[in-house]
Amino acid sequence: MKSLNVGCGTDVKKGFVNLDRINLSGVDVVHDLNKFPWPFEDDEFDYIYCDQVLEHLEDIPRALRELWRISKNGAKIHIAVPHYASPGAWFDLTHKHPFGWMSLDYMAANEIHRHSVGRMHSHEYGDKEKFNILKRKFIFGRFHRLIGVGLFSHSFPIAYEMFNLAYMFPPRHMEFDIETVKNDKKTDKKDKKEN
Repeated sequence: MKSLNVGCGTDVKKGFVNLDRINLSGVDVVHDLNKFPWPFEDDEFDYIYCDQVLEHLEDIPRALRELWRISKNGAKIHIAVPHYASPGAWFDLTHKHPFGWMSLDYMAANEIHRHSVGRMHSHEYGDKEKFNILKRKFIFGRFHRLIGVGLFSHSFPIAYEMFNLAYMFPPRHMEFDIETVKNDKKTDKKDKKEN
C-alpha cells in the first residue's frame, strides 16, 4: 500500500511519501502544491493524508482534482481543514480558504445532502472527478464537547451552521474522510461508442 503525506512540514510519517514545498528533514518530494500537475503518476496512491494544507492553496477545486488523479480507485483520503467559524481559520495570514460542512459536496458521488446550491453549481466540477464522502465531523475542544455541542452539531449540521450557532460555539477544525471514485475504463469506452 502506497501512502502520501501532503504538505507534511515537520510531521514526517514513516512509510509515507512525505511531500512539502520546503526541503525540510525527512521530506521526500519538494513541490509547490499551487503548481500543477503534482509530480506523481495517475493512480499512484492507496491512501492520502492531508492535514491543515488545503486552506493554504489558491485553487481548491483543482487541488481536489489532483488528489483524485494521483489516487487509485477506492483510495482513502483524510482531509483536515479549518472551519470558517473557528478563530484559527483567520489568525494565520497564509490561510486563503476556510471550510464548512458542505464544502466537498460538489464533488460527491454518493447520496449526501442535496441542496439547491449544490445542484446549481455541480457542473463546474464535471462528472469525472468524484469522491464518496465517507465521514465528516466537526472537531471541538473539551468544553464544547462536555456541554453537548458536538452531539447537536453532528445531529443537525446544516442548522448548526445556517443559524450561526457555529459562531457561538465554534469548532476547532473539520475533518473529512473521502474515497476516490473512478469509472471503469471499459464502461467509459462503451458509453462513448453509444453516444
